Amino acid sequence: MFLQFNEARILQDENYHKVPLECPVCYFMMKRTDIFDYQKNQCCSFCSMMLVQPNKEKWKKGWRPSKKEIIKVIKNRKKIPSYIVRGL
Repeated sequence: MFLQFNEARILQDENYHKVPLECPVCYFMMKRTDIFDYQKNQCCSFCSMMLVQPNKEKWKKGWRPSKKEIIKVIKNRKKIPSYIVRGL
């Protein structure tokens, strides 16, 4: 379906699902590689690996980590370099 507003056209796709800019669990910025995990688990790939996979059945039933667990994940994630070093 096309909508037209003074020379601007907007394409609406009912099957399009928006991915947020930041993970709703840890609030780190989402990357392109996080899209699959967000669509599956509604979190980034790091949270998926650290929180969802160990608690897969509980997660499916609606369990979410406590603030204390999220803070621990954030501290661990901050230790990981967020840049890429290129060789000389």
